[in-house]
Amino acid sequence: MTRRQKLIWFAIGAFTASAFSVAATRLLQPGPNIDHSTTDYLVLKEPFSKATAEEDFDRASIAYQTGELLRDCGAAYFETTFLYNDHAPTAELPLVTENLNSIQCVVLRAEDEGIETRIETRRSGKPIPLWLP
Repeated sequence: MTRRQKLIWFAIGAFTASAFSVAATRLLQPGPNIDHSTTDYLVLKEPFSKATAEEDFDRASIAYQTGELLRDCGAAYFETTFLYNDHAPTAELPLVTENLNSIQCVVLRAEDEGIETRIETRRSGKPIPLWLP
């Protein structure tokens, strides 16, 4: 075997090794890091009505009118929040397949009743600790 033949085989071997290395790196590299742990919520803000203006009304109560609207529209699952210092009580409807049938009813009735709505995206999962043990 001549020196030229040896160099050709050496070049072919180097090319093959580098091609397999690049292919393996591309195949074994994970795809984009997509965060699937987020959920969208339709948030209904409890309106200030005559019922909440009554003296015997408990100011710390949960979202009454919005919760009733969600029940009437057949929401499969929703959450209500209490009155906090910084915001009124809310009813939160997760935008999941179980609630698809009731979303249109909720949006239309909320508009008719003057209930403020917004969509929020929240992360679910374990909270990050502020300090490590």
